[in-house]
Amino acid sequence: MQKETFYALIDRYLAGTATPAERTLVETYYHQLTAGRTTLTPEEEERLRQSVLQRILQEAGIPGTGARRIPLYRRLMRPVAAAVLMLLLTGGAWLFFHHQTQQGPAIGGKVPALPVKDIAPGKQGAILTLHDGRQIVLDSLGDGLLSAEPNVQVSKKDGQLIYQHAETTYFNTLSTPSGRQFSLTLPDKSKVWLNAASSITYPTTFTGDQRTVSITGEVYLEVEPDKHKPFLVQTTNQQILVLGTHFNVNTYLDEPGDRTTLLEGAVKVSGAGNSVALHPGQQAIFIKNTSELQVSKTDTSAAVAWKNGVFHFENADLPTVMRQLARWYDVKVKFESAVPKGTFEGEIGRTLTLSQVLDALAQTRVHYRIDNKTILIMP
Repeated sequence: MQKETFYALIDRYLAGTATPAERTLVETYYHQLTAGRTTLTPEEEERLRQSVLQRILQEAGIPGTGARRIPLYRRLMRPVAAAVLMLLLTGGAWLFFHHQTQQGPAIGGKVPALPVKDIAPGKQGAILTLHDGRQIVLDSLGDGLLSAEPNVQVSKKDGQLIYQHAETTYFNTLSTPSGRQFSLTLPDKSKVWLNAASSITYPTTFTGDQRTVSITGEVYLEVEPDKHKPFLVQTTNQQILVLGTHFNVNTYLDEPGDRTTLLEGAVKVSGAGNSVALHPGQQAIFIKNTSELQVSKTDTSAAVAWKNGVFHFENADLPTVMRQLARWYDVKVKFESAVPKGTFEGEIGRTLTLSQVLDALAQTRVHYRIDNKTILIMP
């Protein structure tokens, strides 16, 4: 999150040079919290203001709030104001839009959407394809044994797929359609989480001198260490060699680059004849149109936000935002005119309905309507 942008806005607010839309943004949160309390004594009003201040600071995760005594109506401190900007009050969502043709953020009034049947968020579910082509839809199945073949048992427990007594090598594929996510414990006890529109193909037992899986879409892995049998992840464009680590791989075909983000341990990423070793806190990006392999420091929590139930946008243009929504809500997106310029900062919970998410976008001057299961972005 680029807090400098928030601070610049608050400087303008305190100096009296903020635009009307910017002033409205800063003041909205406070006024909504204090709405309806008009018969208080001065002492009660001051206590209320302080409690509002404490709440904003706590929601922003700012420590040491107990000693602060600053009337919010007199002066918005920088940390407080940043917190206000983060909380745009849409079901716990906050979004911030940087418009390229104006100074500062372009925050507009909410644009009412046409009445539509709401679309629920994605949920737990997947399709297990066995080696013989049989498919098992896991969405509504309870815990228990799913398949039993000679020396291979596949079970579902606590919403996760588990392999036991796997002594015969078959290749299975676990895939998540759009609007689904699922997790899996591999035969070596490594754990895998699949985001929407993703898949992993793996053997029912790992033989030989390495453990190899193939993935599409976005997958988070916690690999069980085994120095005698390294773990190898194959994607369309690259290979990732692992000894034992936690990392996320985003390899969606409609994204401009494949991103491998390392949280713990060490991995080696190879693609198009190049290779790089990653350390925790680093991300490798394979640029598809140039076949370049770039490495940079990154916020690892942003890479795995999807696994923790959150959409996280950082310097993301509107097509990037809409691609994530399309996968999770199983919808299509169509731009009816030129794509609006600018980037988004913010987070939105993945448990919100589609209309709640779109309402958050509408506050940033994104106009839309829904036609069946297609989001139409309008001028």
